Amino acid sequence: MCDIFTKKNAKELLRNKYIVFLGDSNIRAIYKDLLWLLNFNTLITNEALKRKLEQSFAGDRLQKGRILNRGRDYTEVREFKSEGVHAEFHFITRCYSKDIEEMVHEWKKKPLTAPDVIVINSCLWDISRWGPNGVPEYKDNLVKLMKLFKSCLPERTLVVWVTVPPLSNKIRGGLLIHQVEFMQHTLRFEVMEANTFARQVVVPHGFDILDIHYYLRMQILGRAPDGIHWLPIPMRHITNLLLTHICLSWNYPLPGNFSGPSLERFKKLATEEKKPEVVLPPLPPAVSQKNKTPKKTVLTPFRKSKAATKVAASPLRKAIKEKLGKTKFVSSPDKEKTLTGASDQRGANDVTIYTLQQDNVIEECTEKKTVNSKRGKQRRKNRRQAHYHPYNNSYYSHFGQYLQYPIIWFYP
Repeated sequence: MCDIFTKKNAKELLRNKYIVFLGDSNIRAIYKDLLWLLNFNTLITNEALKRKLEQSFAGDRLQKGRILNRGRDYTEVREFKSEGVHAEFHFITRCYSKDIEEMVHEWKKKPLTAPDVIVINSCLWDISRWGPNGVPEYKDNLVKLMKLFKSCLPERTLVVWVTVPPLSNKIRGGLLIHQVEFMQHTLRFEVMEANTFARQVVVPHGFDILDIHYYLRMQILGRAPDGIHWLPIPMRHITNLLLTHICLSWNYPLPGNFSGPSLERFKKLATEEKKPEVVLPPLPPAVSQKNKTPKKTVLTPFRKSKAATKVAASPLRKAIKEKLGKTKFVSSPDKEKTLTGASDQRGANDVTIYTLQQDNVIEECTEKKTVNSKRGKQRRKNRRQAHYHPYNNSYYSHFGQYLQYPIIWFYP
């Protein structure tokens, strides 16, 4: 939940502040909506959100970028300065690159020129437009970026990683070119897992996460027809979330245009002393008991121990076992087609002799049972190695190892 900001409230909060937006088209939409709020105090139009590479928008200037294309080398740099508010937007297709590294090192050389707030996210381009190794490289680049921010930025700089909002199952637009159209049905699951991974990397480095995916999951009707971008009302909600987050981080008083129990709870969490977060896996009840001796046999999900399959012998089982122990299986010399029984007088005990149809019946049954057993073991091994859940057909992607539960919910 967030407070509601007007033009006056936003200018008072951001006076003499420097904000840098680094990201894709969704981050550009946040940048544009903020400038619209600072200038007109109304909802931005959908046409204004769609425009790209215009020479001027709401008082800003296009600093870099002349050709509109769908490639990874697309660049767009915008700058806004008015009444003490300084904002910049840089379109990036990768969270870590040489340009970002040079920019951050320049801020390290001149700490006074470093921004007060950095809003960043480029996840969609990282995991979809950089080939089959895009996801592993995105993981490494995100860690590099956080280490770079930690070592070069001053303490006063507030870094906010914005999660990717919910995507549709049918995506169209400039993001997915013809070569990667197959990803449009699974990209929404990749995004949720990427958001989880980003939280595990960004927070331990001491930076903030603004989970707009959580706040927009019930506002699917406000999503644009292309399945990626959002309409003006959800965009103003995101802007209010960002400004509320900045207020709580700087201990700046909120405007008070909205009040609710959830907002009051967030205020208390922001004022409380932050304790180091320690996440431990839950222990089973047997392990938590002090005087409990550990079990000798450990059962796994895919193999059963002999102790688990052992069944107590009943009188009927004992009788069958004794009878089978005296039974001999032999082949008939004249290859009879029917089973016959006879009595062997060589021993003191009567031994039933069963004449079988063919000599290799028992051998064939034994071999078939052995082959089926080997096939079953190989099938279970392949299932464990693949990204596939054997019980509910859940989809697992490259980020699956970071989730403790399968993805089982869907967005329309």
